[in-house]
Parts: sequence; structure tokens; C-alpha cells
Amino acid sequence: MSKDVLRCTTTGMIDFRDIAPDGQALRAIAALYCTCFNAPDKGENWTEESALAYFRDRIAEESIFGVAEDEGGALIGVCCGGPYERSFIARDLGLECGRHFYISLVAVDERMRGRGLGHAMVKALGERAAAEGYEGVIVRCRAENAPMLRVLDRAGFEEISRYTAELGGVTCERVVLRKGF
Repeated sequence: MSKDVLRCTTTGMIDFRDIAPDGQALRAIAALYCTCFNAPDKGENWTEESALAYFRDRIAEESIFGVAEDEGGALIGVCCGGPYERSFIARDLGLECGRHFYISLVAVDERMRGRGLGHAMVKALGERAAAEGYEGVIVRCRAENAPMLRVLDRAGFEEISRYTAELGGVTCERVVLRKGF
């Protein structure tokens, strides 16, 4: 996928950027990830370093990153994804899905939730994938993540699999969903 920059803000458009494996933008993304996904009560304790390692792996898988910023330039949302066949999830699940794009992350700053930003990011990645000739999009999330499952349902995704797996030191049920084009 091409990695051009589109100038965007919270109007629903997403700014797709090249992200350097050790750059300041990656550190901001890792900090947002930790804020969104740390759940000590569930044993999930992401640190900046563990989040940075996760994102370096996504960069190695040829992921693209979409960021949303408020009018002041503060990061309020991030999404990323890349070719399904290069993703860790393809190796873990062993599902044959043809030429699909895998959305590996959608994270929205807590203050901005409920405003459609997650839906806008899923839509933007799907549109990019379709424009690049992918047959569809694969995404997974925790089975207990009802808000994200609603976003995905609204975006036209359908469940294709469930499994139990460990990530970030936590074992939980995950849902795999697909949307074709």
C-alpha cells in the first residue's frame, strides 16, 4: 500500500503517515495505546516499551498507520493494519482468506469516544484496502469489547471465528470478523 500523507483532522478523515520505528510519532502512538488498553484488573499492563515493540512488529509487517489529531495537533486516535498474509494473526489462526487487509489496531482517546472516530478510522482503512485491490478486511477484538463490536457491526463486518489466545500477558476470548468488498 502506498504511504502518502493526507491532511486530516477530526472531521472524519484520517492522516495516513509513514511511522519511523524509533520516531516521536511512534512514541505518541505507544502512549495512546497504553492509555487505551492497559487493564491492570485483567492483568494487562502495557508499558511504553512493550507497546513500542508491538508497533515495531506492525511496521515489520508493512502496516500503515492512520492518525487523527485534534485542532491543536494532539493525537486523539490511531489505527493501523497491513496485508493479512504478513500478519501475526494469519500465522496464529491459519485461516486462508485470499488477499485481505488486516486491521490490527483501532484506538481512540477516551475523551473522544462515542463521536464516530473509531468508525471513521475503520472506514478509512477499508477504503484504502479496497482502493489497493484487496478482496476484504479482517479484524479481531476481544469478545467482551462491546463498543468495538458495535462499530464493526455497523461497518458491515461479520464474525467468522472465535478463539482463546494470550496477548500482553492476558488470555481471553477473541472474535475474528471479516468484511468483503
